[in-house]
Amino acid sequence: MKRSFPIQDGAAGIKTKIGRQTITQEENKMKKTLRLIVICGLTLAVTNTVAWAQQGPALSTELQSITTATTGTVEVLIQFYKSPAGAQHAAVEALGGTLIKAMPHIKAAHYLVPISSLKALLKLPNVKYISSNRRLKASFDQITDGTVH
Repeated sequence: MKRSFPIQDGAAGIKTKIGRQTITQEENKMKKTLRLIVICGLTLAVTNTVAWAQQGPALSTELQSITTATTGTVEVLIQFYKSPAGAQHAAVEALGGTLIKAMPHIKAAHYLVPISSLKALLKLPNVKYISSNRRLKASFDQITDGTVH
């Protein structure tokens, strides 16, 4: 067990001897402040990590706005944590969904599902994100011969 002995030094202020080291009160305060900052930083990092890890699957904002509708269907892309297999497709079909296209290379699948089952889809294991299947159209900027060199 290390003992500390206060030593009075008129020029440098009160010093504390801990083992073989002698430190001033200012150094002692700085060390305590640094320890407090490190502890707070680690606590914040752990808290944020735990909060982030507890977040479940997400529903796009576009789909969140239509979940109040009770009738109708919507085309969705469901992104999974692992590539979807027969069990995941069967679970979606059990909720009234129809598989349009499986996309295992991006761990997703395209479905036609009833709007009323969107919230139930979020509770399925392996579901990461659900977004609507938006129609895309190509755009082309025509290049004239004068601009190509």
